[in-house]
Amino acid sequence: MSNRLKYLFGLFLGILFVFSANAHEAADMPSLSKGDYGMSFVTWYGNNSYSIAYGVTLYVDPVNIPEGQPKADAILLTHTHPENFSITDIQKLLGGYTHIYGPADVIARIRDEKLKVGEDQLHIIKPFEEVVTGSYSFRTVPAYNTTKALHPQENDWLGYIISVLTPRGDAKLYFSGDTNKTVEMDDLNGKVDVAFISINKEHGMDSVLEAVSAVTVIDPEIAVPMGYSGDAGSDVEADQFVGMLSEVDGIDGEMLNKK
Repeated sequence: MSNRLKYLFGLFLGILFVFSANAHEAADMPSLSKGDYGMSFVTWYGNNSYSIAYGVTLYVDPVNIPEGQPKADAILLTHTHPENFSITDIQKLLGGYTHIYGPADVIARIRDEKLKVGEDQLHIIKPFEEVVTGSYSFRTVPAYNTTKALHPQENDWLGYIISVLTPRGDAKLYFSGDTNKTVEMDDLNGKVDVAFISINKEHGMDSVLEAVSAVTVIDPEIAVPMGYSGDAGSDVEADQFVGMLSEVDGIDGEMLNKK
């Protein structure tokens, strides 16, 4: 065998060895868990109410929060409807220096209630804004109805995409607020890891099918139904949501247990 042939044969064996080693290493790697996508940091309190705790504690639309829950570093509010906005719960969660974010009418309501928060703790935000601090970051997304008048687009009500540091890096958790499927969701494609989607037909999506269609546009790794109470007998549509997503490649539907 000539020296050139020996070189080429050796090069081929080397490539084959590296390919085999990489394939074996990939096969041995554990699959990504819910924790890798930030799910282990999330607590659901029913309806659209969540906390996300990962060194800091954030609450989204806190309502019916049990006693003894951690105080909030930040509270993110989507709009003023009572299923999403509770002065009693906001008061309960105020810590030494809690920041509160929300649309203009939400912050106005909080000012009217004269809660013990300084003006520098109250933040009016609009759709398409980004907030980055040393402890947490998020950006806002429009939340509005297209088929009913309950959540008009001109109110500038919100959904939130919260960045959470996880074992796989920055995970993006999207909390839709009460909204139909909107054209702005097209821009979320590939930018969300976990989507929490309202399936409440009165306030959010008109049907489970519309909610699933919104999820397929956003294309997260995991989709979670919200906007229902989670009590016995109320989770039929949530089951349907998860069942429909079982037919969609690459998206896992998950239901959370209520705190």
